[in-house]
Amino acid sequence: MRMAAVIYVSDQLEILCGKLAQNIARTEGSADNADTVFLPEFLITQTAGMESWLSTELARRNGVFANFRFLK
Repeated sequence: MRMAAVIYVSDQLEILCGKLAQNIARTEGSADNADTVFLPEFLITQTAGMESWLSTELARRNGVFANFRFLK
């Protein structure tokens, strides 16, 4: 199993959310994803408010947002 950390840097949350939404959409239907489809993804946020906003915004952009865990 391959694990990787992807880091994007910006001072605008909308840009970071857009990059994450694109990354999720791109890997969602990938054949490489078949073995790990039920494993959770982990996201690091600063606050509970950021978690809430990010969850809502990613669901709005991609239609669904599930099986992600937030770490602080």
